[in-house]
Amino acid sequence: MGAFILFPGALLIAQSGSGDTTSADQAGPAFEVATIRQANRGDGRHWFGTKLDNSDRFQTSAMSLTGLVYEAYMIPPAQNKVEIDHGVPDWVNSVEYDITAKIENSYMKDWDRLSYEQRMNVIRPMLQALLAERFHLRLRTEDRMTPVYVLVQAKGGAHVKEVSAPEPVKGDEEEAQKRWADEHPNGVYPGVIMCTGEKCIAHAVKISTSIGQISANAHSDRMVIDETGLKGYYDFSIPYPDKADEFPMHTVEEALGMKFESRSVPIQTYVIVSAEKPAMDGVDNPPPTR
Repeated sequence: MGAFILFPGALLIAQSGSGDTTSADQAGPAFEVATIRQANRGDGRHWFGTKLDNSDRFQTSAMSLTGLVYEAYMIPPAQNKVEIDHGVPDWVNSVEYDITAKIENSYMKDWDRLSYEQRMNVIRPMLQALLAERFHLRLRTEDRMTPVYVLVQAKGGAHVKEVSAPEPVKGDEEEAQKRWADEHPNGVYPGVIMCTGEKCIAHAVKISTSIGQISANAHSDRMVIDETGLKGYYDFSIPYPDKADEFPMHTVEEALGMKFESRSVPIQTYVIVSAEKPAMDGVDNPPPTR
């Protein structure tokens, strides 16, 4: 298995709301321009998810519309999910997109002083408007009883090390990562999880925003909810069993000093009611109509 890096904010979980919702007719902030292209994972790219650094660009790499809804509507640490309504075509889950969007200067006051999550709070309304305008996205919200795993600390406490929060990136994040890698050739960039063929190593991550990657590597068939009570930033590692490209849940439990409890709970669900594939002409497109 090659190395996989989860960028900060690559998987987010969500805010509350109810009833039908759409951004199409809402006045509010919008990107200055945005380009949407269908992704090709075979083009040698090295990152997936979202990127929002010190520049005026918001980018996504190989994200489905379902994943984009997560980014647009979901604010951690609340626990929510996205599903598709009957009759909605499966491309909303299977087709992946790259987005590059420019942020207007008026929204970038003190940008270099903001954390990733504070920047996302500025970006989310813009992304909601973009999805409504370009994908003609319509959503509704409802509570659904859902089987989940709840992650809690095991007897004796968690096997994780609390560390300082990552410093906000100054300048281009990709360049900052390259500089950091040159200075720390055997290290893991702060705020990410890196998985190789031997183990997954996390450095300075929050448990609430990393359990998605943990459960994905464990091939969990359920949403995992964080009830560990761990609110800081942590280092930890999870080994892969010999000749395996995933780890069973009991390996996660042993490595982290935690356990998965099976429960059924009401989960607020964002349901995709309808959507259309966006036009992709290879040039910048105007911002959403207000």
